[in-house]
Amino acid sequence: MDALSHSESNARYAALTDKPRPLELWTAEQLGVHPAIPGTDDLGAMADFTLPTYIKRRHDRVLRKRLRSIAAGNGTALIVIRGESCTGKTRTAFEGIRACLEGWQLVFPKTADSLLAVLAARALTPRTVLWLNEAQNYLTGSSGEAAAAALRTQLEEPGPVLIIATLWPKYYDDLTQTPEYGHDQHTHSRSLLGPVMPLCVPDSFDDESLRALRTCAYTDHSLAHAEQTSPDARITQTLAAGPELVDYYEHVIDACTRALIVAASDAIRLGVSSPLRGSLLRDAALDYLTPIQRARATPDWYEKSIKQACRMIKGVTAALLPTPNPTGFGALPDHYNIADYLHQHLVARRQLTCPPASWWDAILQNNSNPDDLVTLANSASRRGRIRYQALFAERAADFGNFNALAPVAHIKDVAGDFSYADNLVERVAAARVPHVLRMAAEYRFSIGNWSVAEKLLRPFAAINDAWSLRRLAKILDIQGDSSMARRYAELATEAGDPDAQWDLAMSRIWSDGEGAIDVEILLQQAHAAGCRVAMDLLQAFQRRSESAERKEQRLREGAARGDTEREEELWRHLRQQGKSDAAKVVLQNAVDCNHIWALLKLSEMRQEDGDTPGELEILRRAFGVDPACAVRRLCEILISMGKLREAEELMFGKRTPGFQKLHTEIFLEAWEERGEGERAEKATLGEASSASHWGISKLLEIRERRSDTDGAERLVRLASAKQINLLSELVKIRVAGGRLADAETLLPRAFETRDVYALNALAVGRSEAGDQRGAEELLHHAMDFGDEVAARDLGVACAQRADWQGAIRFYRRALDGGYSSVLWNLAGIVEKVEGYSSAEQMRRFGIEPGGQPSPPWPGDD
Repeated sequence: MDALSHSESNARYAALTDKPRPLELWTAEQLGVHPAIPGTDDLGAMADFTLPTYIKRRHDRVLRKRLRSIAAGNGTALIVIRGESCTGKTRTAFEGIRACLEGWQLVFPKTADSLLAVLAARALTPRTVLWLNEAQNYLTGSSGEAAAAALRTQLEEPGPVLIIATLWPKYYDDLTQTPEYGHDQHTHSRSLLGPVMPLCVPDSFDDESLRALRTCAYTDHSLAHAEQTSPDARITQTLAAGPELVDYYEHVIDACTRALIVAASDAIRLGVSSPLRGSLLRDAALDYLTPIQRARATPDWYEKSIKQACRMIKGVTAALLPTPNPTGFGALPDHYNIADYLHQHLVARRQLTCPPASWWDAILQNNSNPDDLVTLANSASRRGRIRYQALFAERAADFGNFNALAPVAHIKDVAGDFSYADNLVERVAAARVPHVLRMAAEYRFSIGNWSVAEKLLRPFAAINDAWSLRRLAKILDIQGDSSMARRYAELATEAGDPDAQWDLAMSRIWSDGEGAIDVEILLQQAHAAGCRVAMDLLQAFQRRSESAERKEQRLREGAARGDTEREEELWRHLRQQGKSDAAKVVLQNAVDCNHIWALLKLSEMRQEDGDTPGELEILRRAFGVDPACAVRRLCEILISMGKLREAEELMFGKRTPGFQKLHTEIFLEAWEERGEGERAEKATLGEASSASHWGISKLLEIRERRSDTDGAERLVRLASAKQINLLSELVKIRVAGGRLADAETLLPRAFETRDVYALNALAVGRSEAGDQRGAEELLHHAMDFGDEVAARDLGVACAQRADWQGAIRFYRRALDGGYSSVLWNLAGIVEKVEGYSSAEQMRRFGIEPGGQPSPPWPGDD
């Protein structure tokens, strides 16, 4: 960056489409804040952008504290605001920076490429905000990793500079979850977001916020209307005109318009991120309509329907919204996005519904975004639509993304369709995309096709790729070429993989194909390369035939050198050999020397003998040696003796920094007994960013055990405000305690929150009590809320009573919801009903959108 000349830097800055400008010149509308319902029927008001009075909530206080700290610093910082659709993420960010960053500038790049240009031009000078609303649009797709890497570099620059990003939980999880080995698509995004604790925006207002809202509602018509129409306190969603939009969808539009909207929602639900072409929606709509509805459609049905779908509701939003031109003014012709809130409404209703065949074919023909096509291939796979998985994978490869080809090849390998699989692997090899080739090699390795795996890995071995060299070493070892295997393991070690020779040694130990000398050499080399566990295994391998006397001598020599690990091992060895007197001498000598292992072991022995005073005495000595090792048990004893204050001083004192959060739960019951319930809640819930799920669960158990029903249910509500679901845990506690009737009192809350986990837990309770009919009733409700696991369980229940048609129906719904392994359950039932041929066809080729077994694909036998 510093190497740029002044003139070149100026030129890059001048070429920027999106430049920084003073924060006060940006409006909420320009920064992506949803317009609100005006709360009046005045047509003039409906045409304006309505921004209601802002109600500060708990997360606002946390955000503003962070913003002030950033403004006072001299570095670049990232804040991530996470929340569901229409919960107020963008408005939270907008109000926060306006309140805390007066005099700053703000830049809002509209695309990932624009973001990269802004960063390359060094446009983020001190006191600048980089605004990344809907950050998934920057961090996914073909430029996503480059954008994430550039942002990571920017975080190393001086400031103060703020990068503020909003994300849905789903996209946050997708970008931060740990991938399967060799399948990492978001390395830089995970490294960017992982260290940052997101600020969570709840999807409903709590009591404190509602009181503040009611105070403002007297003069703010938008807030007054939102309060009247939001019985579940989902104020921000109502403000964004969600209910009116849903009513329009449900009761006003015709069937053809509804088909366009549902097709759009299904496209987003299954993975389309690019704007939706009108031609795609038009072609997809066909099978959403009945034959009579299609017959009644006029030649201009599409033009009329798209006009209906784009009609503004309350002057705020529409079912389908025009897509802004990413490089200029106006909208992209005949390209649309679906309104967020309506999409969420449809997702909740269609989670276990597979789109019809016309949708799959239309998406295939009208989408050329390679990233979308890979995502759609994965969606098809999860739903057992393997033929479409292959079609999307090949089309994605046609446009340059080969990520989905290797999984399809593996499926065909397992199914025995080797010709088709070989063709796909050849495409992968020709593309020479490193991570896809590794994936294909790993799949071939897993089925024992060593020669193809070796062929795929050879080009990477030639450029010293450590992972490929390590894999080749194992392949060659399996094939019996031990000398070349050793050579490749050494090359992998030199390339930076310290575990390569360990891997080879383990392979030989298990196969018993080589002598001890060779294994020992491999382990020694692995240890020298930095493999942490190699020395332990080497020592264990060398001592396989060591006599008890020789082991005792070796351990005594180690203990004499001051090795406390060998000293403890000696004590254990002597006990195992029945030399209790000698073991006592070793233990006493270690205690006299204040060795921590011996003090802790002696305290355990005193505990087993019921000698609490003796245990306490020893633990006080241990605390003086190593507070971290002794503090928990020492505090437990003090609490049991009624010495709570002393325990608190030890746990929360200066000698045990950083351990309070690990051990707070041991104080919860004492605090509850002393009437300090709020302290217990604060200790476990704390800030949303530091809430301890284990501690909260422990407090919930304590309150239930103490029959504090109101306190337990209050804790559930408090946790819910932190986006922590305890309702299902409370149900499980009551069911496990034989209090099914008390668990049933939580049913209304489970229905209100659509908590499928709580419904499933109650279903288990009913089933264990012998009420199978009642259990299945709850599973039906959970399935209606979109839970594919409940659908699977209903299929199992039907199969157990030989209701094959019922089992097929429910297994299909589970599969339609993305429960991929249910395909084999479904095939098993089909075999009973229709015979082996249909079932085997289903296992090999998957099913069609309508649920019937797919025919053999082109190129299959």
